[in-house]
Amino acid sequence: NGWSPGHEHEEQTQNTITHDHDHNTRRRTRRRTRRRHDMVRGGRNNNNTTTTNNTTTTTTTTGCGEGEGVYDVVVVGAGIAGCSVAYGLATQQQRRVLVIERDLSEPDRIVGELLQPGGVKALQQLGLQHTVEQIDAQDVYGYAIFRDDKQTCIKYPIQQEDQQDEEDQDMAAAAADNNKMKMKKKLAGRSFHNGRFVRRLREACGEVGEERLRLVEGTV
Repeated sequence: NGWSPGHEHEEQTQNTITHDHDHNTRRRTRRRTRRRHDMVRGGRNNNNTTTTNNTTTTTTTTGCGEGEGVYDVVVVGAGIAGCSVAYGLATQQQRRVLVIERDLSEPDRIVGELLQPGGVKALQQLGLQHTVEQIDAQDVYGYAIFRDDKQTCIKYPIQQEDQQDEEDQDMAAAAADNNKMKMKKKLAGRSFHNGRFVRRLREACGEVGEERLRLVEGTV
């Protein structure tokens, strides 16, 4: 029948490999099940893994309590846009927001940043105008364009009284007695170091309170 001791040994080895494979598969399945149960219990573990639509999100958290791990919005990236969106949702819409950032240290980029007048206005509407203070930001009133031996200056327009909203008018009226502001004023952008501005935005998010806005290091 073609039988030999070598064939028996080969068959036993194959059976052992199959048994080990099945055992490892069952063990991985049990681990995944335990992780799902941990998430349902409210994220009591320090390391939480969530899998949705084939995307796995891993975050490291501490001090989880009742209701932790349940958010209305998850923002990936704590840069200028991410922090601004998270802050607005948390403070103006009373959403519970989780912000996941790969590295929360101050960005070290050799780059400046120019915030147009419309961007400055958006910061004011979000209540984040203080984030461009104390970072050596400079007022910008327009552009200088150079080409070959020619140059052209493009200035931002003057903001007229009827273009100001009620908040601007109140500020202007309050400062008029001290001659600090005129009803006709120049629109100004702000130029600053990118990393400092991002740091200030993250600090503002941290001041909201973790019950409303939480900032964590993690990857998605």
